[in-house]
Amino acid sequence: MVGRLTATRWAPVLITTRDSAITVRDALTVAPITRTLWHIPVEVSPDQRDGMPTACVVNCDNLLTIPKSLLQSRMCTLTTGKMQTVEQAITFALALT
Repeated sequence: MVGRLTATRWAPVLITTRDSAITVRDALTVAPITRTLWHIPVEVSPDQRDGMPTACVVNCDNLLTIPKSLLQSRMCTLTTGKMQTVEQAITFALALT
C-alpha cells in the first residue's frame, strides 16, 4: 500500500509493515518514494500500471517507522510482483542474505 506522510509537506511512502499488523499497530514501517532515481539495487520503480501518477522510486535504503496517524490517504496498492521486488530490495539494503 502506498500512503502519504504529512510533516511540512505531503510526501508519498510505501507501507512495508505486514498487512495483518497494520490495523493493530500504532506505528508503521514505511519506505519513502521519490522522483530522484539513482538506479541502485535498493530502488523499486512503481509505474502507472501500479497506480502511481509519475515516474518515481521506492527507496528501500531509508526505512522509517512512523506514527500511523501521519498517514493521510491511500494512493494505490502495488501488485504482488512489485511487492516481491520491494522485499528483494529491502533484503539487499539490510544485507540479510
